[in-house]
Amino acid sequence: MDGKDFMIFVKENDTIESMMLRIQEISNIPLSQQEFVCFDVRTLSDQFWEEEYKRFNAAIQEVSNDIKQIRDIIDGISFNVSIGDIDYGDENEVPDIPTEESVSSGEESDSKENEIPVPLQASLGSTPNQSNIINVKNYRIGSECFGSEWKKHLYVFDTDDKTLCYNYTFVPTRNTIAFLKSSKPYFVCNKCKNINKHAPTVSATIESNENGEEYVKLSENEHVCERQEYEPPTIIYKPYYELDTVEHRGKKVQHLYVFDSNDKTLYYNYTLIPGGKSYQCNNCRNNHNIHVRAKLATDEKGKECCVLYDQKHHRVCKPQKKSAK
Repeated sequence: MDGKDFMIFVKENDTIESMMLRIQEISNIPLSQQEFVCFDVRTLSDQFWEEEYKRFNAAIQEVSNDIKQIRDIIDGISFNVSIGDIDYGDENEVPDIPTEESVSSGEESDSKENEIPVPLQASLGSTPNQSNIINVKNYRIGSECFGSEWKKHLYVFDTDDKTLCYNYTFVPTRNTIAFLKSSKPYFVCNKCKNINKHAPTVSATIESNENGEEYVKLSENEHVCERQEYEPPTIIYKPYYELDTVEHRGKKVQHLYVFDSNDKTLYYNYTLIPGGKSYQCNNCRNNHNIHVRAKLATDEKGKECCVLYDQKHHRVCKPQKKSAK
């Protein structure tokens, strides 16, 4: 996602699915964006690599031909300007500067061709009218937990459908070259980078107008990703969750019970992902093949909490009834 390497310890009985869940937990790369590439008989053959070499060599040759054509075009351009054609004027000549008297006397030029146009500067009032300006009604700022670190996120909504958004991640200015001289909050769309790491960075900054009102200014680069559903993580605190360890088939399994906010006798049952630190909803996983995750963390103020990453199970699975002890 960000060019960093990380290590995953794999056991001989681990499945591809459990590995993908661990990768998602460490790097926050969704399962749908992960791809495992393995070598097979075809890719290990000499013929395969000979064809790959020919394809790579042909691509280099094509680029080389394009560069040659550009050079030929530039060489064919004639620049018919000589030093003798440039009139430097009399270096001792004092230029005429118009005075207030000459202006008030009605002296005007015979033509407007010599007038110098003055660019008009639009004042950023409460609602700037630009396509790359997003007002406060169409964006939200929130936080998401990655590992043990909380990062700010910017959600820019679709103007026609507020359930869809682009998700930008906050990047400290000290980590960017282009914004070293800027103190404005700077956000980047990592989803675009995951799809095409060579694509121009799609970014956004938080600006303020002359009245001190904040708005979002988007970069001119286009997204290569699609908008996603606006489902920010939910943070809950005790007593709305609790942990329990249950022995199952001779092994101890850690469970996380997330209670219904309106009825504490109802709960959703999560189990710890083997080798990881996240929990997944059993009902969603076993009956609906949906990965609904939760994680124990400390909030930005240092208080213990539980982070619910997805709420889809509220629509497809029903909470269990807590038995009386």
